[in-house]
Amino acid sequence: PRLQAEAEAALDPLCKQLGDLPLALFLAGSYLHEVQTISAAAYLAELQAGALTHESLVDWTEHTATGPAASLLANYDLLWQRLEGEANALARRMFLAAGWCAINTPVPQELLGQMAQEDETAVKASHLARALTRLYALGLLEQAQGGPKIHILLGEFARSLEKEHTALARCAGVLAQESFQANQSGLPAKFAELRPHVQVAAQWAEAARMASAGTLWNNLGFHLHDLADYAGAAQAYQTALRIAEHTVGQDSAMLAHRQQVRIAKAANNLGTVLHDLGDLQGAMAQFERALAILESSPEENRAAIPSMLNNLAGAKQDLGDLDGALAAYQRALKIDEALHGPAHPAVALDINNIGSVLSAQGDLLGALDAYERALEIDEQVFGQEHPTTAVDIANIGSIFHKLGSLDDARTAISRALEINELVFGLEHPAVAKDANRLGGVLLDLGDLEGARAAFERALAIYEKFLPPEHPDIAGVQANLDEIK
Repeated sequence: PRLQAEAEAALDPLCKQLGDLPLALFLAGSYLHEVQTISAAAYLAELQAGALTHESLVDWTEHTATGPAASLLANYDLLWQRLEGEANALARRMFLAAGWCAINTPVPQELLGQMAQEDETAVKASHLARALTRLYALGLLEQAQGGPKIHILLGEFARSLEKEHTALARCAGVLAQESFQANQSGLPAKFAELRPHVQVAAQWAEAARMASAGTLWNNLGFHLHDLADYAGAAQAYQTALRIAEHTVGQDSAMLAHRQQVRIAKAANNLGTVLHDLGDLQGAMAQFERALAILESSPEENRAAIPSMLNNLAGAKQDLGDLDGALAAYQRALKIDEALHGPAHPAVALDINNIGSVLSAQGDLLGALDAYERALEIDEQVFGQEHPTTAVDIANIGSIFHKLGSLDDARTAISRALEINELVFGLEHPAVAKDANRLGGVLLDLGDLEGARAAFERALAIYEKFLPPEHPDIAGVQANLDEIK
């Protein structure tokens, strides 16, 4: 009865922590009825520290007259015992893996199957279906659109069964691989269904002091950066960097080198976010640190050097050091061509960046040649509807604009804008960049209203994602002022 005076907003978090499970709610209500001195908020804090081991859910009703004796943990133990035997081995591994994923969130069925593999042999679809049917029948997993999901208390139970973190290690490893491949696609939508599980597994792996935690945070940061969530990306990269710095030098020389590479990659990635936020000096410091680490590491660790050279060159370019930027881009191109051959997307990126310096130096035909070569490679690798391809198309449009071919410029930049809208949605910095470029072309075509609308759209998007003092905001505002 005393809970009737509590606001529902105060009780909802308690129900959520118990996953609205009827037995759990009955036991919690019994406990709060008997123990008059504890508030709902204090009880919630105790449950958050470990619900299944809390006396209210274990054996409280055995010692009271509130109702029949009941124990949530005993119920779960009985369910787990029904999975004994070799025939249920796959189902047990799947349940344990689900415990390290996001609660109440569908896990793609094939992904859960990968997490439950004992070796590199893929689980047969028929075996996977049979194991899931068993778990659904016992109520250990819930069938949902998009894949099975686990209840918050069952997730805690699954984790309590794992003392050696074998399932966590497998779960983190699979998610690290799958999230990396999703990022490599350049399409943020491929990461979307992985995101909640990557974030949760990263937290568990970090708590267990696993090296894979840093990889997961790095991959999550990359995805958030793609979505222009700069604060979230910076936080993820900083966590990855802290993990790498904390563990370096604690193992063999080979592992120490590996950790140094992790430090370099995390620092480099953090630098990319700082660059996009307009902190060029901060970005330079991170890029230079990352490059210095890799250049002093064993040869096999140096494949990432061109990427870091590109990032460093980009910061130099924005600081006005065009010669320094061009030299770094050309060095990256030489390394990438030796590593990958002439028709690789890394080579296209180097060439595209070289084109941006040539354009800034006034060599418009040289820049156009570079952009067209990059586009040819990227279309072959990614296709015509990819954001990487859109970058090349927009750059070609910018050269047409400078050369006075305004209709060609409008066509190219509008095409790039359509691709980025399709991939990122209507509000994203890549969309704003294209809108701003399109506004410039429309202005020169005499379409003042079209130009104003494009500039205003770009400004609204930039203001949503970037700090007020960012140069991109100032640039668009200057364009608007020119019309007024």
